Amino acid sequence: MQANTRAAWHWTAALPLLILAAGCTSIGGQPTATAGKPVLEQEPVADFSSCSKPVYPLASRKARQAGAVMLRFQISAEGKVEEASVARSSGYPLLDEAARSSIAKCRFKPGIAGGKPVSSPAVMQYVWRLD
Repeated sequence: MQANTRAAWHWTAALPLLILAAGCTSIGGQPTATAGKPVLEQEPVADFSSCSKPVYPLASRKARQAGAVMLRFQISAEGKVEEASVARSSGYPLLDEAARSSIAKCRFKPGIAGGKPVSSPAVMQYVWRLD
């Protein structure tokens, strides 16, 4: 028997976290390198058309579980997701893993430093919601 609820989801970029995760600080509006990390001239950008629609786990729907998952991952210079992990849990392991495995399938336009694509860390929030 399926739940009579609609499942909604969406990704939200955690931009302040993305900037901090990239190892940059802002002084007078200009990014500066920290700890030997390159200054990103352009932040990584998700190509959500490359992502498959995430599947709301059936057990989570039946249990009416919802919440936000904060994911931390590395984007390679080729735009692939590497080392995806849960930075802050939704409180529900099934939702956390569904979000982590979904972001791992996405492609990104990589960050640019020195005019070249570079590997860079990123943080993104995934929201699971039952309507």
